[in-house]
Amino acid sequence: MKSSSILIALPLLVLIGCGPAPQPPAPASKPKAPTLYTNSESVVDAPANYVGAVLSQKVQVENRMDLTMLRKAIEAFQQGEERYPATLNELVEKNYLKSMPQPPKGMQFQYNPADGSIQIVPAS
Repeated sequence: MKSSSILIALPLLVLIGCGPAPQPPAPASKPKAPTLYTNSESVVDAPANYVGAVLSQKVQVENRMDLTMLRKAIEAFQQGEERYPATLNELVEKNYLKSMPQPPKGMQFQYNPADGSIQIVPAS
């Protein structure tokens, strides 16, 4: 009986083991490298683009610092004189500023002596 069950099981194992060959797993797709140079045509242009971006950021920071310095001087003038300056040059005349900062190229300071507000606007 043991031998007959082995004789029956042996062909079954052979049939099961001789099925279609297993397929190799599909190769994993290669992950894309992040794009490092989005603003340039090539890697060669990257240093020039980087320097240009740094200089642009520097100018923007300087402009914000000048505007903040003017606002602080106007505030100090208002507290000291109990009024807003009639013109921005009065800040220099009364020693609230050493000198008047220059607005960005193509821009100008727009000052409202009624409420002491100042902003940078395109030159007209």
